[in-house]
Amino acid sequence: QLTLAMLDIDEFKKYNDQYGHLAGDTALKTVAHILAQQAQATGNFAARFGGEEFIWVDTHHTSYTAGYLLEKLHTMIFDKHILHEHTGENRLTISIGYAEKQPGESIDDLIRRADEALYEAKNSGRNQIRFASYDL
Repeated sequence: QLTLAMLDIDEFKKYNDQYGHLAGDTALKTVAHILAQQAQATGNFAARFGGEEFIWVDTHHTSYTAGYLLEKLHTMIFDKHILHEHTGENRLTISIGYAEKQPGESIDDLIRRADEALYEAKNSGRNQIRFASYDL
């Protein structure tokens, strides 16, 4: 069982432009702290993947339970009420895409599917979670 999620802070460039890079670094650290804390509590792995993107690896739960944990992360970050005037919610939000590894699927393909789900979440209005389908 392997579920991989890509998480991205919404409108982060606009956040940095408005509030400055020090505030951006603080926002990144806040998100990273929440992810690390929850990864440790659930036996999962989280890391910064580059820029304002993070990766979440769950090897202990079904994709259904992993989705529940990702929803909890999403809510925890939203509930921090970090001011961000460039989102519809007026606070910092994240978008998440995740996928469950299929038999015989390469890690590269799993990452690609999770990334596509992330972009689906972003293109659908951000501040959302999307699960990647698997087409045989």
